Amino acid sequence: MHGLSNDKKERKILFVIGMFTTILAYSISFIELRGMSAYVVPAIIWLLAAVLLIKSTIIVRNIVKDKLLVILLSLLSLRFATDVVVGLNLGFGLNLLSVSTMNIVINILRTLPMITALESLRTTLIFRVDKLRSPKTRAFLITLITIIMALAYIPVTRLLSFFPLITGGIIPFTINRFFPLLAESTVLTTLAYVGGAILPIIYMSLVKAYVFVMPVLPVQQGHVRPLAYMLMSLLQLALLWMMRNKRLSFREVYNLTLSKRTGALKRIFHVTMTILNIAVAGGILFLLVSGGRLTVVTSGSMTPTLNVGDVVLVTPTQELQNGTIAVYIGERSLVIHRVVGIVHYNGTRSYVFKGDANNDVDPDPIPQKYVVGKMTFKVPLVGLPVILLTKSVGGFPRMSALLISLTVLLYALVLQLEVMKLW
Repeated sequence: MHGLSNDKKERKILFVIGMFTTILAYSISFIELRGMSAYVVPAIIWLLAAVLLIKSTIIVRNIVKDKLLVILLSLLSLRFATDVVVGLNLGFGLNLLSVSTMNIVINILRTLPMITALESLRTTLIFRVDKLRSPKTRAFLITLITIIMALAYIPVTRLLSFFPLITGGIIPFTINRFFPLLAESTVLTTLAYVGGAILPIIYMSLVKAYVFVMPVLPVQQGHVRPLAYMLMSLLQLALLWMMRNKRLSFREVYNLTLSKRTGALKRIFHVTMTILNIAVAGGILFLLVSGGRLTVVTSGSMTPTLNVGDVVLVTPTQELQNGTIAVYIGERSLVIHRVVGIVHYNGTRSYVFKGDANNDVDPDPIPQKYVVGKMTFKVPLVGLPVILLTKSVGGFPRMSALLISLTVLLYALVLQLEVMKLW
């Protein structure tokens, strides 16, 4: 009994020293190191932190000793398949990291101690939190640890670069860098709980080695690759669920997001989410069947008929008539104006457009092939939040990526907690 008590004290001491060593290793980038010392000194400090923390944590849980290989191969296969699918759609480009043998060895030796230290720290924190009695407190702290550990994989100098973030880079940084790391962190936290430190250490080491070794990788184009990686993390969590539960449905995961709420709040949230889901699904089905699209009015050129923030349903049409309000493809964006004339321009049927609030007609007649469709009906002002959000984040594609990212993260964070309960 006395020996067991001493062992616990020793683990606590090693953990505290290891945690402070990790902080030192993480902040060493503030010191200007030159030559090989820039690689060697941080690597040595990370190695020391790794040795201290690995001795203070649970290395492997007996429950997964016979499943380690299956879990790792399944998750890594999903990662590789994601890269193949994204690469086939967006194209492959040369690896920005040098893939010479020397650089591969240096990168692995520099990264492996950092991964070992961070994942050992994550595992220790997770199992300490797991001893708490309050489920809500446990869930909150596990989520907090997941977020903090995601930030730990971002260089401190990048985190403290407030100036480029404040001047417009915070949304791209969040979507392209932080959100994929956070989704990946949910998988790593789950792995740490499922199998001990060995699982996330091996998984992350192999992922990093794969990135260092591959001569070509999927190109970064817009927000497609980050979103693909986030969906991959969600699939990995679902896979870990099915390894234990054998059953998983969208309805079950959807209900899990509601199970955190109780009483009247839960019922209100459930009804609201159900109505929104039905409305969105019905709207998408209608648009697919009719071939239409929704457009938000962003200027006052059609007042008082159409005001800023009105949402317009546009449906395809073969011909337009005088007086019809229609949408056409302009030089920079879609334009919604009224047809005030029909001409044959360069041998094709073309339309003269004019905004109701404008004094002059639009500069050039618009051929039929550039017409998107005619206005079928409008819903007043409901698009104002879309306009405000679009302007604040820097465009509709970025806003869409942000909303999709937040939705995927919500399910990933909830599924993470539920998978941990099963194991």
